[in-house]
Amino acid sequence: MHLDWDGYRIAWRDIARNDDRRTLIAAILPPKVGVSDTAPFVRPFQMKIQGNAVVWSLQYPHEQLLYFAGALSSFCCDSVARSRVTKIHLKSHIFQSLHIPPWTGSREQRRVAELTARLTCLPATTERPWADYTELAASVGLKPKRDGLTDPAQRREAEVELNALVAQLYGLGRKEFQFLMDLLFMTPGQREVHTLMRNDISERLDT
Repeated sequence: MHLDWDGYRIAWRDIARNDDRRTLIAAILPPKVGVSDTAPFVRPFQMKIQGNAVVWSLQYPHEQLLYFAGALSSFCCDSVARSRVTKIHLKSHIFQSLHIPPWTGSREQRRVAELTARLTCLPATTERPWADYTELAASVGLKPKRDGLTDPAQRREAEVELNALVAQLYGLGRKEFQFLMDLLFMTPGQREVHTLMRNDISERLDT
C-alpha cells in the first residue's frame, strides 16, 4: 500500500484572492511532508486491480509532474484562476477546471519541466531537512545541490523563461499576453513588479 505522503504531490493554497500578487499558488511537496486542509493536493498514486493483485503506479511520471507544476505557476494559468475566484478560497472545482496544455513531451514542455526542477528542487538544509527533492530532480537529469537555483537574479530569469514558454504553449503572442497581464494583474499594490515581469516576458514572445 502507498500513502499519499509517500510520493511527490502538487498542492495549492486554498486561501486565495484575485487582487494579491498571485491567486494560484502551487508547489510540489516532497515525500513525508504533511499538510492541512488549506493545502489540497493531487494524489500521487493510482491503484489498479490486475487479477488477484493490486498494482500501484504514479499518477504522473515525475517529469510530467514538474511540467504541470510549472504550467500551474505561470501567469497564463493563474489568469484563469484569478478570473474565477470571487471570495477567498480556491476550491477543488476551480482547480480541476484549469486547462493545461496536455503533455506531449515536446522540447518546450521538457524545458518547462527542467526550469521547474531548478526552481523547486533545492538542496535540503538544517532549516529544511525534510526537503528531499533528489529523486524528482533526477527525473530530468539534475541534482539539487548542483543545479538548484538559489540566486534571486537567476530565479527571476528562470521564471521569465518559464512564463514565456508556457504562454507559447497556450498559443499567446506578445499582444495577447500583454492584454492578459494588463487586464488581470495590474492591481494597485502589484503594478510595478507585474509591469516589469510583463515587459520581460513579452520580449520573448512573437509579435
